[in-house]
Amino acid sequence: MLRIFGPYGIVLYLHSLIRWAVVAAGLYAAARAWRGRLGEHAWLKADTRAGRTLVSVMDLQLLVGLVLYFVYSPVVAGAMVRPDMVAGSRGLRFWIFEHPMAAIVAIVIAHIGFLKARKGGPLAHRDAALFYTLALAIVLAAMPWPMFSYGRGLWPIW
Repeated sequence: MLRIFGPYGIVLYLHSLIRWAVVAAGLYAAARAWRGRLGEHAWLKADTRAGRTLVSVMDLQLLVGLVLYFVYSPVVAGAMVRPDMVAGSRGLRFWIFEHPMAAIVAIVIAHIGFLKARKGGPLAHRDAALFYTLALAIVLAAMPWPMFSYGRGLWPIW
């Protein structure tokens, strides 16, 4: 069991905890969108709230992730000292490039979906379903699942 204390540990703990809020919000927003799409329901304020919650939680996760990346991460600090090590290490490549880039792409996709769908209209559920599902799939693919050598536990450990 890994225990990390201090500012790095607190920010890492928050980032690990917020990921589940992102997954929950993504599942909820995508489910509402697919329900509306498949059932041909009208766009409701609850659909807009679900999308707004998703992009808000993702934005919070990005903010915490950026603080972790640029201020506290010893992995990033080490990679800046020895950038030649990154290309040869699957774990370093994941933490330095793949994880943050995938997160940014997922956030952009979720925001596009929210902007396209928030006013309702005949294509709102279709757009929301497509974009929210794609964003959620990218988030899930970018998570450090425990089965990978660079993975972390499913629940943050203090």
